[in-house]
Amino acid sequence: MAAGGAQAQDAQLYPVAAASLSPAAQESVSSVQILEDADHAANMWVVDNPSRLAVSVAIGRDTLVAADKVEEVLRRDFAQHGVTNIKFFYEMGGSGDSTVFYHIDGNAWGPYSLARARDFVSESASQFKINSQMAMLR
Repeated sequence: MAAGGAQAQDAQLYPVAAASLSPAAQESVSSVQILEDADHAANMWVVDNPSRLAVSVAIGRDTLVAADKVEEVLRRDFAQHGVTNIKFFYEMGGSGDSTVFYHIDGNAWGPYSLARARDFVSESASQFKINSQMAMLR
């Protein structure tokens, strides 16, 4: 992900076009907030919001899945593991597929390819719950 340290307030909204997963491959556009450095923004945000989890996504040029669909699927997966306090951060990645990081208490797990990101939801949700319980003991 990009270096530089853009804060969330520096974000701009850009339309992101991506092919639908339907057989007709229709074009769809979703509006997500694109940051210069989604990793940094996500890490700073979870430090300020320790009871929440952040997901940063670098949208690769070869990705055929709309950003809002990625968010919808990952939110549903985390909810199945009892985690619903999630915020997503996006940046434009380079060539290739998208990558995903999970941010908890200022630490990041990843990068995971978009194809494998769901495989690590359970583990990340468990880590988040452990960290949340430990924070309550402090």
